[in-house]
Amino acid sequence: MVKIVIFDLDLTLWNHPDASALTPPFEKLDESTLVDSKGEELKLHKCARMILGFLKKKGYKLAIASWNEYDIVIQVLRILDLVKYFDFIVIKPHFRKEEMVEEILEFFKNNNIESVYFIDDNPELINRVKKKFPWVKTIVFGFEVSTLCDLTPHFI
Repeated sequence: MVKIVIFDLDLTLWNHPDASALTPPFEKLDESTLVDSKGEELKLHKCARMILGFLKKKGYKLAIASWNEYDIVIQVLRILDLVKYFDFIVIKPHFRKEEMVEEILEFFKNNNIESVYFIDDNPELINRVKKKFPWVKTIVFGFEVSTLCDLTPHFI
């Protein structure tokens, strides 16, 4: 039985509203922050690394469903050393999160899925996923939880 947690990136895992708008090359300022070639910063939200590590230790499979440009955002994930936490990454240049979640579920279909959580800051995209997959548990970041630190009780 596998439990899956799917994360959005922009305004969920990090503070930037559109990481695709950043301009490489990137410079890592510290373990949670990078700056692009124009001086624009992207910073992980407080507890981002903690919650990812906590979920991995608990045996959850982690995935990304992000409306972004893959080539840019995968660089951000690599520079911030986040790729290692994720079992499957879906980054597409469109807002149809329900299709991204479907791709993730297809990837894990042979693993006897027990539960799926989807965490996103956009209520409209959450609703699109809920409509297609009513059994997926959803969490609206910034509304149902105000910080990533607040996610821990959902997974104990």
